[in-house]
Amino acid sequence: PDLIILDVVMPDMTGYEVCRRLRAEPGLQDTPILLLTSLEDPQVDVLGRGIGETFTMSKPSDPEMIVNIVAQVLGRPKAPAAP
Repeated sequence: PDLIILDVVMPDMTGYEVCRRLRAEPGLQDTPILLLTSLEDPQVDVLGRGIGETFTMSKPSDPEMIVNIVAQVLGRPKAPAAP
């Protein structure tokens, strides 16, 4: 995949654990990972970076912001601003 988007809070295992497991898979070590979270804890970003995520974003998020961050992570032009 070009990009993986995970929520931090998921059933059965956290997004952190999924991220750790993905980073251990051959071929996924360099795949960008975007973590979404509704948690209001400054440690979320620190923990995410420690396990190899590329970017952490708070929820709820503006759809245009998500598109722009995905474009930035993938090295593509940003979406035009809504009128």
